Amino acid sequence: MADGSIVPEPQSDESEHEWSDDEDDYFPIHHAAVAGDIEEIRRLLLAGVSPDEETTYQEGEEPPTLTPICILCGKYGYFGTCENRIAGVKLLLAAGASPRPPALNYAVGFGKYELVQMLLDAGADVHNAEPFFNYTGTLLFRAIHGSDRPDSELWPRDAYPIVKALLAAGARFDIKHEHRSPLDKAIENQKRRLYPLFLRAGAAIHSYIDISAEPYLRNVRRAGGWKRYEQAHIARLAPIFAKIFPRPRLPQELVAQVLRFCFHTGFY
Repeated sequence: MADGSIVPEPQSDESEHEWSDDEDDYFPIHHAAVAGDIEEIRRLLLAGVSPDEETTYQEGEEPPTLTPICILCGKYGYFGTCENRIAGVKLLLAAGASPRPPALNYAVGFGKYELVQMLLDAGADVHNAEPFFNYTGTLLFRAIHGSDRPDSELWPRDAYPIVKALLAAGARFDIKHEHRSPLDKAIENQKRRLYPLFLRAGAAIHSYIDISAEPYLRNVRRAGGWKRYEQAHIARLAPIFAKIFPRPRLPQELVAQVLRFCFHTGFY
């Protein structure tokens, strides 16, 4: 169709749900996802195969039951290109696939921001804490943990945009894992770019965390918290801004907004 949606063709007598010879748990659409074969995925969808077709792993097994999107969002067992991951997920979502777990868990844990954002835009639940194999932390913890993993696919691993997207979608920063908050974990792993994201969201710098080697965090604490630190930063920059743009004179609240946008006040 002109709008790009998938319209299933009438199914033939030969079912596309026949078991494959080499992998008893996978249907053809799962093999197409493993290979990153976008045209085969499209053909199967047009033939009437569900975009949420599940593998036949039994409950409690690892890996868990998977849909094609889960395979495309995961790191292991996928042999296509990075570009085809994105194209495949777009195609499946357009065909009505659900962004339910563990797709978002995989995309976050393996550091794929583009996939994370697509799943969030499709309504994926940021509050879901479904076990991720043997890892039980929330999605924010998975983002931090995933950025430390080696990547044979040469996919850029940057937790910053993922954490930013999760927080913007309402992910809770106050849920602890192994007695540590996500900010605690970021500090322990020296993920310094993440500090202001958590602090701006309202996370606390806990007294049990050693910040002796973290001047930024010490300055925030000394200022009385991130909001006060940001306000002090704006106050220092406002006179400079006024000299550069003396006319027309902007209201103070607009000056603060401009400075926040241009200079990421409070972030350094």
